[in-house]
Amino acid sequence: MIQRAVFCAIAAFLLAFGPALAGDVPLKTQRLVQQHFAPQLVLPATALWRFDVIKPYQGGGDIVCGKVNFQNSTRRYIGYLGFYAVVRNGTVGISGIEAENTMEDPTGAFKFAYQNFCGLHS
Repeated sequence: MIQRAVFCAIAAFLLAFGPALAGDVPLKTQRLVQQHFAPQLVLPATALWRFDVIKPYQGGGDIVCGKVNFQNSTRRYIGYLGFYAVVRNGTVGISGIEAENTMEDPTGAFKFAYQNFCGLHS
């Protein structure tokens, strides 16, 4: 009975404070990242963004990681793809967005960078 109470307390704590500990991405930073990637998207206004984490970047600034689902040229959503962006002094520097298929990224450069920058799997 005590173990269940402890488990419930820990679960409640993680639900209440988990996202804040990971680092909520400020709205201003979200807009900056969206504007940065807009030229790469066919219909940027219809993109669905999920910002997962923001954390300090060793080279200065912050690294922002998340997923984006956007429409391709046939106006079909392609599914959520990972992205990362280094934000420093109000500008986006190093960045990447996952390719739709392996033919567009045959070396797996994005997955390598995404895992190293974000510590997440795309």
